[in-house]
Amino acid sequence: MSGIVLARPRSRATAFSLDADAVAIGLVAAVTLVLTIVTWRAWGDLGQDTGYDFVAATRVAHGHLPYSDFVYYYGPLAPFALGFAALIGGSGFMTFAAVGLVLTYAIVAATYALARTQTGPTGAAIVAAATSAIAFSPTNVSFVVPHTYSESFAILLTLGFLLGLARASAGSRGAALAGICAGLVALTRPEFEAAVLAAAAVWLVVRARGGRPVRGLLVRIALPAALVPAVVYGAYLTALSPHRLFFENLYPVDTLRAGGSAILRSQAPLTARSIGQVLAYLALYAVGAVALVLGARGLERLSSRTRAFAIAAVAAAVLAVAAVDPEAARSKLQWVIGGFPAASAIAACAIVIFVLRRRHALAPREEAFAAVVVVAAVLAAKTYDGFFFLADHAQPAVYVAPFVLVALARLHLVDLARTRSAYAAGAAWLAVIAVVCVGLTIKDGRAQSANIAGPGGSMRVTPAEATVYRAAIGAIDSSTRPGEPILIAPQLTALYTLTGRTDPLPQISLVPGALPTAADERAAIDALEHANVRLALTDRHSFSDYGQTRFGASFDRVLASWIRRHFNHAALLRPGGGVDHTLDVWVRRGS
Repeated sequence: MSGIVLARPRSRATAFSLDADAVAIGLVAAVTLVLTIVTWRAWGDLGQDTGYDFVAATRVAHGHLPYSDFVYYYGPLAPFALGFAALIGGSGFMTFAAVGLVLTYAIVAATYALARTQTGPTGAAIVAAATSAIAFSPTNVSFVVPHTYSESFAILLTLGFLLGLARASAGSRGAALAGICAGLVALTRPEFEAAVLAAAAVWLVVRARGGRPVRGLLVRIALPAALVPAVVYGAYLTALSPHRLFFENLYPVDTLRAGGSAILRSQAPLTARSIGQVLAYLALYAVGAVALVLGARGLERLSSRTRAFAIAAVAAAVLAVAAVDPEAARSKLQWVIGGFPAASAIAACAIVIFVLRRRHALAPREEAFAAVVVVAAVLAAKTYDGFFFLADHAQPAVYVAPFVLVALARLHLVDLARTRSAYAAGAAWLAVIAVVCVGLTIKDGRAQSANIAGPGGSMRVTPAEATVYRAAIGAIDSSTRPGEPILIAPQLTALYTLTGRTDPLPQISLVPGALPTAADERAAIDALEHANVRLALTDRHSFSDYGQTRFGASFDRVLASWIRRHFNHAALLRPGGGVDHTLDVWVRRGS
């Protein structure tokens, strides 16, 4: 019974203790500070669409509007927030990175607070530290400089929504906070909005079936959740047709049909193989969790000091193996996380069935956790295939990380923590995951040791990437003037910001499907002619994830042909080994 007292009751597991929380928060702050320093300016991936929101925000700062003046695929919150920052601090890289840092720090803090509603300070600190490592990972899907800031805003607001429900479950006025956050989430990403609406519905049903009043809570949640998007998108609909707003921007059907849907299918293919693999990962983790509990039970026969030594020794041995071969540890993380989409889906279904079949009042903490599970299940379903944190390639599963980690902490530190040894073993296992995540992020950040710089700021990349990007910035600087419109295609949008040049097309990025028809390509050519573009930089990068080859080969052939006819091929910029970004520099004839 002593283990139950330690792990489960609210008085010990979720009530704040000033001293314990101060130590835990201090630890998380130290880890976050170290990660900030080690990864400084290494966030994002210049070779992909890091910079997409830089360009969008710069346009907003100059009075242009998403959807009407330029194509924008996500909700309007990110470009307007970043545009305001650009209006104050200028359109340089560090302005946007500063916004990302604020968002990331807030996400880490909110993750700690959410985990704290389910576990003690130890669990909350581990969860927040692991989230910080994933947030600062120097990839295209970091939280600091992501491929779109709508992801970072969505994560933070969804955490705020769940914290609001947790407060409302305890009888406070957190429902209004949940409703406001739900409304703002609608201005970010549709999958996050679906997640919060599903979680709100389940949470309300759970309370209603338990005999608790829900009418007032429903109003407080539903009113702002509906009003915020209705006002914002309604204002757009006074100037734009519904087809243009929704089917050319927010859900661009022609673009998705021409290439973008391949990305969605690759993340959630709904095949027997992919579903079977996720279930296999879940079975593997279940076996490991059972072994962990049984091992902890065996330790009960030892003295408390010996138990602690044994658990620490095993954890140290695992970390030592990971330190010897960190890339092996990276790949093995999928064994840990890969089954979570199936686990969350099963858990969410079980909660719904349990509530519908029995009128059973759940404790406030259980109600809040049901909402966390539903959010995680909806988000994980979109990217369930290859669900992976800190992969060696961009993997959007990282955006579900705070919710995954909170659920894991709850599993190991509450649901499976029937004894002191089980609690200690669970905490040690979660700490191993967090330390591996932190170590991999530090390793990746240090690997990006080469600096590239231009009038709009500087970024850190790998030495192999620096060769080609420095040459690209040099070619742009030597052939054009600051502020001059140039064409960079199909991605590499951060180069517009770093060089201080402008993008003349309404399509910020020319990924496969951005110009779905030949007529769209001819319209882009007209815009380039009108802007008197004198320099074009094109990338031979392969877009196999989109089911395409490269720019001018399987997509945008009309535009590429126009460039070849009207521009001289001035240079071929080759990267270092292992980098798939060979760039062609084109200079307008007669310029």
